[in-house]
Amino acid sequence: TRRVLITSAQKGEGKSTVVSGLALVARDAGLRVAVVDADLRAPVQAQLLHVETVPGLSDVLAGRIDLDHAWQVVDAPALQPAGLDGDASVGGDSSLATGEIQVLASGTRTPNPSTPLASPMMPLLLDSRSGDVDYVIVDAPPPLAVSDALPLLSSVDAIVVVSKLGETTHAGAQRLVELLEHRTDVPVVGVVANGVPEDESTAFGFVSADRYPS
Repeated sequence: TRRVLITSAQKGEGKSTVVSGLALVARDAGLRVAVVDADLRAPVQAQLLHVETVPGLSDVLAGRIDLDHAWQVVDAPALQPAGLDGDASVGGDSSLATGEIQVLASGTRTPNPSTPLASPMMPLLLDSRSGDVDYVIVDAPPPLAVSDALPLLSSVDAIVVVSKLGETTHAGAQRLVELLEHRTDVPVVGVVANGVPEDESTAFGFVSADRYPS
């Protein structure tokens, strides 16, 4: 499973933040990740990962730029491994190898985003990158809101759904399940429960990082 599409039943559930967060965690774990911002109507990956919006996906699909020239690398902070009591010498070599995030931003605004995303080039684009990185993570628009994401469903290996507690409706979640079952054989490998209050998250055994003793 190298190509993972992340979406939600409706907008505003935090799927794009989950995409950038997963990419950053994977990079810090030493993995190479490619992020594709395929939400051409409401793109935010350039802002979240601090790269330029243009050039990007729409420009590649329109033939305005080669794919190799459209990828942008996210600046990585220097690793300073610290040992016990703040002794940097105990943690190991400060030149430890890190991973990398490559971003294909949304690109130039297009009046009809569903058209470029349905291009035969799109699956080829995702497939070409999956051989060079550990994971390709696709930020896809909610398929219940617009049809843009539908052609992408068969171009990935797995789907992750982001659901925000208190906002995702039962009807919306059920409709999304039915749509995915009818439109693709690609498995939904998990659901991210977003926006869980801290007092409720502890009931499931989760502990936030700021609760660990320093």
